[in-house]
Amino acid sequence: MKLRLNSLKKITVYVFTFFLVLITAQTALAKGAYMGVLGGYESMNVDKDIKIIPPSPFVPFTFDFDNQMHGMVGGLTFGYDNAWGRFYLAGELRATIQTTDGTQDTVDSLGKHGVDEEFDRTVSLSIIPGISPYKRILLFGRLGVVWGEFESSVIGVDSGSFGFPTDFDKSVVGAIFGIGFGIYFNPHVSLSFEYDHSMFPQFDKKAASVPQFNPQNTGDYDYKLSENSLLINLVFHFTEESHMLANGFNLNTQSFE
Repeated sequence: MKLRLNSLKKITVYVFTFFLVLITAQTALAKGAYMGVLGGYESMNVDKDIKIIPPSPFVPFTFDFDNQMHGMVGGLTFGYDNAWGRFYLAGELRATIQTTDGTQDTVDSLGKHGVDEEFDRTVSLSIIPGISPYKRILLFGRLGVVWGEFESSVIGVDSGSFGFPTDFDKSVVGAIFGIGFGIYFNPHVSLSFEYDHSMFPQFDKKAASVPQFNPQNTGDYDYKLSENSLLINLVFHFTEESHMLANGFNLNTQSFE
């Protein structure tokens, strides 16, 4: 038991020392074009408000039918950044692919039926303001526009039956917000950790028939999508030489003086 505790203490000291060296070493924020490779986890909530429209003289009624989806995300980032002392600003284009999907189904007297929904790719354009409390550390936010592709398909029955809209793909455009922090290992490589939230405006889809209640019923679905992501981004900076020199970087020794 003592050996295990000693081993854990040593590992903790090594890890702490490693990050202490990274943080206290002198460096500077990059300036110029950059490219990143990102990966992470995301969840998406598909909020569906369903309005059932029965034949006259009955009145319409509504209920919620939500779907929580989960998946992994990977992608690339391309951007250009600049720094003025401790203040930072970047413009960034991001493209991702996702494995985010979720299935809702049920088995009743009508058989097994349900819906499968996916959110499988996005493209976003953002501005990223930030501040550097120390030369190697960057705290930043994200504000931008995001485009995504949402897909819905009926399972277990013919498309459009049993109260679900027919199979469809829907391009959605919304807003993306985020916060994060980055660590600069040197003027050419950094690593960032980020939380993002995306919101998309409501859109409608019709269901031709809702026979669970009445064969003559129709339905109107209101979809609201929201997405949360936890991301890690490894960034390669094509830092301008003049910026490096201005911050005391020696091109011969590849270190700060």
